[in-house]
Amino acid sequence: MGRLAIISGKGPQPADIAKSARDRGEAPLIIRIKQHCEDSFAECEVADFAIGELGAAISHIKSAGCDRVVFAGLVTRPPLNPLALDKEAYKLLGKVLLKGDNSALEAVADYFESHQIKVLPQSSFLDDRFLPKQFHQGRALEQIEIQSAQRAIATLMALGQLDIGQSVVAQGDRILAIEAAEGTDEMIARSTPLIQTDCPSAVFVKMAKSGQNLAFDPPGFGEHTIKQLTSAGIMIAVIEPEHVFLTQERETLLALAERCGIVLVSTDMVAE
Repeated sequence: MGRLAIISGKGPQPADIAKSARDRGEAPLIIRIKQHCEDSFAECEVADFAIGELGAAISHIKSAGCDRVVFAGLVTRPPLNPLALDKEAYKLLGKVLLKGDNSALEAVADYFESHQIKVLPQSSFLDDRFLPKQFHQGRALEQIEIQSAQRAIATLMALGQLDIGQSVVAQGDRILAIEAAEGTDEMIARSTPLIQTDCPSAVFVKMAKSGQNLAFDPPGFGEHTIKQLTSAGIMIAVIEPEHVFLTQERETLLALAERCGIVLVSTDMVAE
């Protein structure tokens, strides 16, 4: 078996995966994506490549003896300047430029597989980073809050087939916001002025899209989202168990949600 490469964006997951890999006797190679990764990875071999330097990154990964790769951390789509793309990145550009997130990421995963580099899920190294089924932490939900969650779940199930959205904010019978290309943070911010403070709590729901490649790009939920929800006054988070990746250790996140007063529920607890 060859070596592991970790392609790293922002957030704590890449470092957590690197630690888990080292604990298993691996010596992972870290590919930090320029302008998207700030961790130094002091205990690992590190190389830095821009998004447009795909050919150089592939060559470096293969020359280092890597035949497996994990993608971890947040990478936002930059404006792609054709002059900043190497030959390999330019060839891939036509396959991803106007694609939805899932289709674009599938194309990238297929590209790595075509170079005999197997794409592994983050759960290969962090298998405890999901909510279990039938999970509920916090107060009991009011019936109208359950109905809000059910409406949000139905919305995401319908839209997921179109490769749209992973999150929804609902209150009562109203869908306040649906996540699109702007991402979860902007969606929460957009919903905030629409929340009625004299009514039962607004509900945040996050799920994987239908057919989403969970190995390559699982939806994430972590400390930053909990703090965003708290600031927005959204005090209920409903998360799909075994599919939405927790970006910090589960017990750490559960404790934070409890301190913030966030009710945390798995989707199967409110299913119709």
